[in-house]
This record gives sequence, C-alpha cells and structure tokens, in this order.
Amino acid sequence: MKISGWIFIIIGAVVAITAYFIPHLRFFFYVGSAIAAYGLAKVIFNFIFKEDRTQQNSMNYEQLAAKELQESRCRRCKNIVRRFDNFCSYCGMRLR
Repeated sequence: MKISGWIFIIIGAVVAITAYFIPHLRFFFYVGSAIAAYGLAKVIFNFIFKEDRTQQNSMNYEQLAAKELQESRCRRCKNIVRRFDNFCSYCGMRLR
C-alpha cells in the first residue's frame, strides 16, 4: 500500500504545529517538519515523473490483455488454467 505524499505533509504539519506550542516537545517539532518535508519531496517527485508512469501503465494493460487471451480460470477452484488445458492442474476438473 502506497501512502500519498499529501498524507505525510498533513501529519507532519499537525505534529510540528502541535509540538511548537508545547515547550517540552521541541524534538517533535523537528520530527514533524522532517515528515512534512519528506511528503513535499514525494509530491514533487511524483509530479515530475507522472508522465513516465502513465506510459508504463498503458504497456501493462496491453500485457494483461494478451495474458487474458492465453489464460482463464477453473470453474471449481478458480485456479488459473491455460486455454489449451483439458484438465485443471489443481483440482483435476475436466475443462472440455
């Protein structure tokens, strides 16, 4: 699971602002600032390289479509079977 950079920014800002007003928690001000800076860097990085990811995703969809033509699922156990298989390799159910 990927966590968005905006979540890091929000959590870091809340921690930094809260710790700023409490004198004994100055360390957490710096920790919150670092978390917010990390989130900002992540958002900027994703914005810069967003175009490359969209091209990779389109290639992945083409590969998945080609794979779907070659594979299907067993009706009994939902195991992946190839189109030319006569029996399921997991449960042995006759496919044709």
